Amino acid sequence: MVTNPLRFIWKNKGTVLLAFVLAVAVWISAVIASDPNEEAILQFNPPIEIIGLDDDLVLVGDIPELEEVRLRAPKSVWQEINAEPGTVNANLDLTDLKAGDYELELNIQLEISPYQLVEVKPNTVAVSLEPLVSKGKSIRPILTGEPAFSFQADTPTVTDSRVQISGPESLVDEVDEVRAILEISGARESISSEVLLQPVDANGQFVSGVTMIPDRITITVRIAQAGGYRDLAVRLETVGQPARGYRVTNISVSPPTVTVFSADPQLVADMPGFVSTHLLDLTEVIDDIEIRLTLDLPEGITLVGEEQSVQVQIGIAAIETSQSFTVPIEIVGLGAGLQAEVSPQTVDIFLTGPLIVLENLTPEEDVILFVILTDYVAGTYRVELQYEILPDRVILEAMNPDTIEVIISEQSAPPEDQTPTPEATSLP
Repeated sequence: MVTNPLRFIWKNKGTVLLAFVLAVAVWISAVIASDPNEEAILQFNPPIEIIGLDDDLVLVGDIPELEEVRLRAPKSVWQEINAEPGTVNANLDLTDLKAGDYELELNIQLEISPYQLVEVKPNTVAVSLEPLVSKGKSIRPILTGEPAFSFQADTPTVTDSRVQISGPESLVDEVDEVRAILEISGARESISSEVLLQPVDANGQFVSGVTMIPDRITITVRIAQAGGYRDLAVRLETVGQPARGYRVTNISVSPPTVTVFSADPQLVADMPGFVSTHLLDLTEVIDDIEIRLTLDLPEGITLVGEEQSVQVQIGIAAIETSQSFTVPIEIVGLGAGLQAEVSPQTVDIFLTGPLIVLENLTPEEDVILFVILTDYVAGTYRVELQYEILPDRVILEAMNPDTIEVIISEQSAPPEDQTPTPEATSLP
């Protein structure tokens, strides 16, 4: 007898279903055993993306960052998440929302599965939406500080006189004026500089959260000296020369420029671009000079300020030169009963120093070259030369050679029976 399989399964459907459930349970147990679930916190929190925002609206304020995302997922999924953090996304969906305040739930999505979202901190975010508006405003150029004494600034000019402000309606309405600020403290010449625009409220406080087109402009201001005033360079007038062998190393005048004034502006305009000091005599000087000098001003012109003189500093230094000398070698510290022979017996030295000192230097008296042979015994040696230079400000640049050969030997004693022979005399 042949049994119909379908009828058999239907007749034993309870048993078949039980067997299927047990098979699935065994399969799930095997999968879980090989790839167990793990619950953990994401190592990298994704940035929150805003989606669905209407073009006519703008988000007011900042969106907080994610603090913590806890997931439950198989070990293999966690391995993929840690290898590719970009597979986790977070967003706030603002689709179809109108202007107003909302408390929205954060959406966390993974590009891989399976996973279970356990906890998100924060779970919801407060969102404020306002209409996006744009408004034109005039730009007010502002000069801060004061030009240098006797200078004055004209009215500044700008490349753009108006700016378009865009942003949330409440913030745009706060903007009372847009400032372009240029610092001119101590200026002595015209300035043209690019500056950032600053939107401020009625209290002068900066309004953030709005955009401006343009966001910067160029301000130009003409700065000129008032009539009757003029800045002039100071020229030091000298006569004579330093002593032979000396030279001028530097000249410093403080202040390097001075301001003069005349009730007759033409007198000032007719002056050259400098004013001279009274003569300073440098004849035969050998030391630095520091002195205050008055200025040689034409009649009708005065020096502006309390100080009616300038500070002058002049550096005087000896002229440096180089010169070579040949100097004999002295022996120091040789033990008793020994004699020494040096080779070479003289050495060439090269000295640098003031010209006047080197011209008057006597090598045999002012320069000592020597070798120290203390504790040396008979033998042949290569010994470094020592030196001593008596005049100040003289430097030994080189010696040739800087080591010499020394042959030390024992002195031979004269024979005991040898008597001196009287010196012969010649007859007249």
